[in-house]
Amino acid sequence: MKDYQFHELCVLFPPCGEEELESLRADIEKNGVIEKVTMYEGKVLDGRNRVLACMMLGIEPPTVEFNGDDPVMFVMAKNLHRRHLTDSQRAMIAAKVADMPPYRPENKSANLRTSQEKAAKQVGVSPRSVSTAKKLLKEADEETIKEIEAGKKTVAKAAKELKEKSITTLKVDPFNSPGPTPTPTRPAIYEEPEEEPEPIADPILRANEKAVSIIASIHMLGRQISDYCDIAPEKCIEETMKRFIQACLGLFDNADVERVIKNMKRGAA
Repeated sequence: MKDYQFHELCVLFPPCGEEELESLRADIEKNGVIEKVTMYEGKVLDGRNRVLACMMLGIEPPTVEFNGDDPVMFVMAKNLHRRHLTDSQRAMIAAKVADMPPYRPENKSANLRTSQEKAAKQVGVSPRSVSTAKKLLKEADEETIKEIEAGKKTVAKAAKELKEKSITTLKVDPFNSPGPTPTPTRPAIYEEPEEEPEPIADPILRANEKAVSIIASIHMLGRQISDYCDIAPEKCIEETMKRFIQACLGLFDNADVERVIKNMKRGAA
């Protein structure tokens, strides 16, 4: 029996279940293949389930070559009304169709990609649902995608679970939790000048002198952590400031720390 390959457009729609396939096999065994399998570019464009049923019977399905202008619209029209699909399944199909190569014959019509809005209209769902489905295709795990395509989970529920998972991840304290060290893209807290100035005897004066430059670097470090961990910059800067002050506690007494804090706040203002 010939080795049939399925076109990318053919697999946009989920395959039928085992019971449906067995019923189709029995029907073909009794009545033969009523509707021919449509081929395009050497692959099955429409009729995947008929091909699978014929393979179970060990017979070659009758085929016909696609000769239309728009293979995408052909597959959509053939399957949308033939199959009982949920809105979420339709949204996933539209998300795949959106921005997909048109596969139109060059001598038939303009080779323009389908927009999300047009794809949504074709399957009868909102553009927002298609946008959410497209996000899930990029970020959700394979098991979640399969559940949606099988009609076992909605796009809205999967999106909510993905959001909750992201929030849980963000709750990890980037200052205390182990993890990969981000590649520095900004300066360190501060860099010593090439030529060291004369040492200042009073450590408080030395701290005051560097407070202004340090505060700027703390802001940059906080934003670096923010970019890496996807947490609000303000929160990261505040936390970085606290950690710096805590480090100071081991060097100076409380009165000295208060003076440093005032200088840092003045530099931030």
